[in-house]
Amino acid sequence: MDDVKDLPAYHWSHGTWFRMPLGYLNPQGPAEMIPILTDPNRFAELLAANAARTGYVAETGCFDPSGLPDYNPGRPFAFWYPSGDYIPFDLGGPAAVTDCPDGDCDPTDPEDRFSVFISTEWGPLPGPDPTPRSSLRMLLDWADRARRGEPQPGEDASFRESAWIEPVSGTDDYAIFDDDGTVITFFHCFHRRIEQGRPGAYCRGWFHDRETGLVAFVVIPFELGQLGTAEYWRGPIGMIREKIAEWSVTYPEQGATEDATEP
Repeated sequence: MDDVKDLPAYHWSHGTWFRMPLGYLNPQGPAEMIPILTDPNRFAELLAANAARTGYVAETGCFDPSGLPDYNPGRPFAFWYPSGDYIPFDLGGPAAVTDCPDGDCDPTDPEDRFSVFISTEWGPLPGPDPTPRSSLRMLLDWADRARRGEPQPGEDASFRESAWIEPVSGTDDYAIFDDDGTVITFFHCFHRRIEQGRPGAYCRGWFHDRETGLVAFVVIPFELGQLGTAEYWRGPIGMIREKIAEWSVTYPEQGATEDATEP
């Protein structure tokens, strides 16, 4: 089955087509979906048959957001960081896993591997008066608070440290907020899972890329969060943006050859 994971698979979201090796779709879904996921024409038929949930218009191939729910999650993907390779097994949903040969995971060690889980959606709905989706409204609200100098979520008892206020110890729950003008990022990092003897300490949150309109839910291992002023999370966020740009393609006309899908 490993060779199947290298087949080109297709995804469409909010008017944009993507093509990537099948292995990046995680979970991949049932085996009977593989012939559909790897054929853009059949995948387009599936989108059209579920237009009420996808917004896909069969006649034009365009995106029509009318009638879609406010929260419309996209396809989940996953890859190893820092290699960018797909993870060959099913994560089973939003999960954080590591693969560290010596058992001591270090985000600066190129031999250590960290999972990056992403569920994509997109930003403001098109039209003369764009309406942000719920997750994007949340991020934009946090950005506005930061600009006004107001407290952010996490500056209370539920998160004992806030990365934008002081260096992070790495031994407690904390929150990360950043807005560099292009990307807004917000993570909650849960160290108490370690204290409670539970596996898989992780950081989870959202980021919004203003350049592309992408909004993504992201889960990374705790080690890829922040320690002191070392912002390890910037590496995975940057790689997600690179993958999205790399996978964006032009959908071929019906019956066209696969070469027509090249960017």
